[in-house]
Amino acid sequence: MTKYTLIGILSCIGGGVLIGFQMLSSVMRSKSFSKSLSLVDLIGEQFVEWVGSLPVSGLERTVETIVNLPLFVILFCVGGLFFVLDYFLGRR
Repeated sequence: MTKYTLIGILSCIGGGVLIGFQMLSSVMRSKSFSKSLSLVDLIGEQFVEWVGSLPVSGLERTVETIVNLPLFVILFCVGGLFFVLDYFLGRR
């Protein structure tokens, strides 16, 4: 098992665990995790204000969309990216 595969597996497991906790908290009607977490929720809005100052508007919208995506989607995408990297770079 290569490091790319391991990172991909851990990222997908992390996304699955996050979905599980969010579903459990919605069943328990907890207000702390009732909505999907995003990167903005984790690191704070003041740390992503630089997105508005990007020179290209298409790039600004793309980065803003990625930053506001639910965290489990980002984790699954990163996991898939590392699986693809493993396929192309891990087999020599």
